[in-house]
Parts: sequence; structure tokens; C-alpha cells
Amino acid sequence: MESGTMRKPTKRALLALAASLALAFSLMLAACGSPSAQNDKQTEPAAQEPAEQTITDMAGREVTIPAHPTKIMGAANPDGIMLYSIDPELLTGWTFDLSADAKQYLDATAASLPKITSVSKWEDPNKEEILSMDPDFIFVTVDLSNTDMALYDDLTAQTGVPVVVGDAELANLDDTYRFLGTILDQKEQCDKLAGYVSDTFSDVDAVMAKVPEASRARVLYSTGDDGTQTCGDSNWNGQFVTPAGGVNVCDTDQTSGFANVSMEQVLTWQPDVIVSTAKGDLASLYGGEAWADVKAVQNGEIYAAPQAPFSWVDKPTGVNRIIGVKWTNSILYPDKAAYDLKADVKEFYQLFYHCDLSDAQVSDLLDTKVSR
Repeated sequence: MESGTMRKPTKRALLALAASLALAFSLMLAACGSPSAQNDKQTEPAAQEPAEQTITDMAGREVTIPAHPTKIMGAANPDGIMLYSIDPELLTGWTFDLSADAKQYLDATAASLPKITSVSKWEDPNKEEILSMDPDFIFVTVDLSNTDMALYDDLTAQTGVPVVVGDAELANLDDTYRFLGTILDQKEQCDKLAGYVSDTFSDVDAVMAKVPEASRARVLYSTGDDGTQTCGDSNWNGQFVTPAGGVNVCDTDQTSGFANVSMEQVLTWQPDVIVSTAKGDLASLYGGEAWADVKAVQNGEIYAAPQAPFSWVDKPTGVNRIIGVKWTNSILYPDKAAYDLKADVKEFYQLFYHCDLSDAQVSDLLDTKVSR
């Protein structure tokens, strides 16, 4: 072979070269998976979850709250009950005194929480108390069509505590629950609560589809010391009647407080049914001479609204009235409303009050007809 001519590599040389390359490649892979390489990866900073979230509440206001709220102040009576239904541990206190009877149906820890000052147009907020509780935010439900939000904006400016607004309309409480489920990361429970609300109105609608307008029961909501205080559809306190399929006989447009009416007016209205939260012995009250000529009394159509742990029809004007809508519908149209009301009551108390009722307790709650 001539000098300067490159020799062709032998087969053995090629195999040796391939083995050397394979060894080098395996060593490189081992180095990538070595503890030092892994440590380098572990020292890379992990992405931190935001501590806050900016939401748009149901009044259209942008509010910044903690990413995972755990302590919330209910601004007024309905708001505390709504928060309790989601999770009793969310509450910072109650804006009203719980009766001994009410406490029997509630979580013991939540029932022992203190009474706190409400945040509303009827009562000056206690800023020092709010600051001492240090809630993640204040939750309030309102009439979205007729509420000045300046009260809540000002309170946040003065305390630094955000206020989140929800819809208080009875028929829209399912939407309010779904909203809360999102911002509280409590979607599963809130979806259950929302479903109960929407199912209740669907059930009532199905009953009312069988009842002609002209045959709808005329209802007097009777309250006060002598039963002659009442309110119409313009007042939140009386707004359980129409959703339950009744016709509220009170035609006053008074939007707050109760109207004091005469027995002459009650006789003019001649209600078919009386739903009462009046005080005292109702059998004696409606069995008296003053009520003797009222149609509902003559026909024995007087019902005492259940009150434990909260009224089924009024005060507070919140989710506690959802079971009352179905109950009222059942007493107005017993032949059309084929509910298993005992099962409905058990489900409601378990879901909203976290309370498992006995059969005896259910029977006691549903023993509502007033005998003269």
C-alpha cells in the first residue's frame, strides 16, 4: 500500500469505538440523574399559590378576599344562617340571641358563639368589634335592586375588612349558594344546598300548574300580640305567601315593619287560611269572639308556623323559609301537594342545619294545625 493512503478501519476497531461511545453516553445519563443533579432541581423555587383572590360579587362590585376564607362575619340574621348551612365553622357569631330551643337543633360549638352587632342600615356597625373578630370578610345578602352599596364600601374603607354582597331574594338563593361555593371553595356542599332550593320551587310550580288562578287560596299572615299585625307582598316578611302559591290578602304597600289592621279589615278580606306567628295561646286567641266570623277560623284553617330552630316563614327572612314555602304549599293545597313532607323536613334539617331529626321531632314540628 502506498505511503499517505488512509487505512480502512477493521471490524474489530469499529466495535471498540461503538463500545466506547456507549460507555460515555451511559456515564452522561448517570450524571444527569445523580443526587447533585436532583438537588439542583429541588432548589428551583416552586410557584406559590396566590394568598388573595379578586372576585366580582352579586352586586357587581370587585372585592379582594383571601384565596381560602375560613372565618366570615354574617352581616345580619339571614346571612349568618346561610353561612352556618354551608359550614358552621365559618361563623364568627350570631347577630341575634339564640333561644334554648334553637340550640337543640344546632351544632354545639356554633350555638355557643357570641351575639354580635349586625351590619345594616338599621344598626350602626361596631367597627371595634369587627376589628377584634378579624374576619376574612363580611357577607351580606340584600335586595340587589334597591340597596345603596355605599354603606359597605365605607365600612371597608374604615376597617379594611372587605364586604361581599349576595342576592337575598328567596327564589334566587340557589344562585347565592352557587356563588358562595365558588369563592369559599365549598362547591360540593353549596351545590347540594342550591339544588334543594331550586327543587323546592320546581315542586311548588308543579303543584300550582294544577291550580287555576281563580281557585288559589287567600292567605292572611297573622302575627303580633293579638294576630292583627300583617304585611303584604311588598314587605320581605310576608313574601313567603306568593312563592308558596297563595294569594296574600294584605294589599298594603308598606315595605318594612308590620301593618296594624282592624278586625273589620280582616272580616273584609275573609282569608281562606291563616298562617300565624302570633304570640301566646293561639287556640284561645282565634277561638275568641273577635275572630268567630272569619272564614278561615270557621273552617278550622289556622296553622301555627314552626319556629325551631328558626321560623319557617319569617324573621329571619332567609334560607330558613325554604322549608316553609313547601310546608305552606302543602297546607294550602293538601289534595294537590302530594309531598312526603316528613322526609322533606328530615332532609332539610340535615342539609341546612346539620341536624338528624328523630321521627318524634319531625311529628312535633309538623303538628301545626290550631284547634279552637
